[in-house]
This record gives sequence, structure tokens and C-alpha cells, in this order.
Amino acid sequence: MRSLLETRQSLLSQSLSATDLVRTCLDRIADRAGEGARAFIRVHAESALQQAAQVKPNSAPLTGIPISIKDLFDLKGEVTTAGSRLLANNPPAEHDA
Repeated sequence: MRSLLETRQSLLSQSLSATDLVRTCLDRIADRAGEGARAFIRVHAESALQQAAQVKPNSAPLTGIPISIKDLFDLKGEVTTAGSRLLANNPPAEHDA
């Protein structure tokens, strides 16, 4: 596993693409031997790959580094459940937190 700094350096040197990094993360999330299924309520794989394909190597320092957002923060158009089934029928957030 690489550190954040090592990952950024790999993206800058183009020895690693943002798309490959996202694919690696998605594979780890999907790995049945791992914790991905328990750790993630939703995975936006398609949009993550689309955004990664648009990353320019010399962009802002964290550009190209995948992140996850805890289900306590509103994402426009998504229901914020805080991991609770009781909130699953709430309306989608109107704005990003």
C-alpha cells in the first residue's frame, strides 16, 4: 500500500493513472475477502471512472486521489441515511454539504 504522498508522486510522474488508481480502489471495495461490502453503502463507480479519465497529471495536489464520503454528509440528489434503514425513505438532499 502506498502513502498519499507516494500516490501523488506516482500520479505526477505518470507511472500511475488516476483511472488505474480508481480501478484498484473499486476492486478492493468489491473484494469479497475484504470489508468493502460492509464499509460502503453506495459506490459511484461509473462517475468515479469518468472523473478519473479527465484528470490532468499536473492539476491541484490531491486531484486524482479517490475519496469516500461518509453517509452523514449530504450529496445533492442522494438520500443521507447515516447508515440507518430508518432514514432510507427520506427525500434526497437538495444540496451538497
